[in-house]
Amino acid sequence: MAKRNFFILSTGAIYSVFLVFITLSLKPSYKAAIPDGELFFPKLIKTADTVMKVKVQHAGDILTFEKGASGWGLVESDNYPVQENKIAQVIFGLSQLKFLEAKTRKKDRLKKLHLENPGASLAKSQQVTLYDKDMGSMADLIVGRGNFSLPQTAGAGGIYVRRPNEEQAWLALGHIDLGVEPRDWLVRQIIDINEDQVEGVIITHPDGTTVKVNASPDGFVLVDIPAGKSVMDTDIPRSFVSVIDNLLLNDVRKANKLSLADAQKTVVNYSIKGGTTLNLTLFSSAEKKWITVRAVGGEKASQINARTSSWAYNIPDYHFNQLSRRSDQLLQEIDKKS
Repeated sequence: MAKRNFFILSTGAIYSVFLVFITLSLKPSYKAAIPDGELFFPKLIKTADTVMKVKVQHAGDILTFEKGASGWGLVESDNYPVQENKIAQVIFGLSQLKFLEAKTRKKDRLKKLHLENPGASLAKSQQVTLYDKDMGSMADLIVGRGNFSLPQTAGAGGIYVRRPNEEQAWLALGHIDLGVEPRDWLVRQIIDINEDQVEGVIITHPDGTTVKVNASPDGFVLVDIPAGKSVMDTDIPRSFVSVIDNLLLNDVRKANKLSLADAQKTVVNYSIKGGTTLNLTLFSSAEKKWITVRAVGGEKASQINARTSSWAYNIPDYHFNQLSRRSDQLLQEIDKKS
């Protein structure tokens, strides 16, 4: 009886192993189809110079970059110049991306890896597509979150990806940094004038009231302060000047494409050493804060205008608000008891 039971158990065990073997044999093997270490886009490293267009989609928004005679520009920002090294890094990153390990195919798991549909409004995934001059696709990939803690990456870093027409997720060896906003790609610096070059500032508000700041041996001072008032903070006058020391944009448009006729404008004029007057005109349009930049007089003026004369710049709110302050936001009553 014991021998018979042993035979039955042994036969059952062998049969179970056989079923597992058959099941595994019939199951698609992604590692067999795509060996570890194989490039996602093996031809791209040799054809990188022929990329003429890059499209990035994230949360339903699209950024389109096109290569022109003078370099790369962002189409949605009226082809304003973008950082050349940024585009090069994306193309190179895709060309070096390697299969490391097949991951999930389940939709709920794809979302956790930030590999959901990049066209969805709240998606965290990003889709990047490269095109040649005939608008043929050279590379197309959905990029998810990074994973830098896995031993398989050997310290190089990994990232979760999937192909747009497939649900199979992969852990890939490599890194791709895709910005999600125009400021992540555009050449951000508008002007860069050191504080020691500024002699004075006059801010004129839409109602004609002004704020004036002058340079002095002790720094910058607010002038024409009414009797009985004092500056709330001694750093306030300098803050109007420091804005133009590396003023950066968030986005940009051709100035003639924005409606300026009815906009309330604040004008900020800087007197710069060497006879140059720098003019910043501040206004709001389409729920964004914008400035135009012009200069008059001196050699610096022509250099500034060559870059800025046709553009309107969306700048960070804190810089816009900093320049828009009125006297009553800067002054306080003098404490007569002190």
